[in-house]
Amino acid sequence: MADADKKDIDKDFEAQAEARDDVARKAWRGTMLAAVGSLAFFLSTVGNVHKTWQSHGNPLKVVEKHDLALFSVPILVIGYFLVETSANAKGDEPSAV
Repeated sequence: MADADKKDIDKDFEAQAEARDDVARKAWRGTMLAAVGSLAFFLSTVGNVHKTWQSHGNPLKVVEKHDLALFSVPILVIGYFLVETSANAKGDEPSAV
């Protein structure tokens, strides 16, 4: 095989590796951009909960049962997300809902 052919093959492999790295970088960047927005929303919510707690005290003393049901929805969604994420991390198929 000629030296020029080896260099061409090496360039092709390098180009493929760079393309894979670029796709992976873009995928992680897209994930992190969404995470930054979610983190900002979460921290804003935590700050508002803390401020409301300081102003009005423990919510369990003043909320009604239907309020507790409404407040539990995010906890249930986060729990479902964690269960599905752990199932997918193990290679299992996601459960049907």
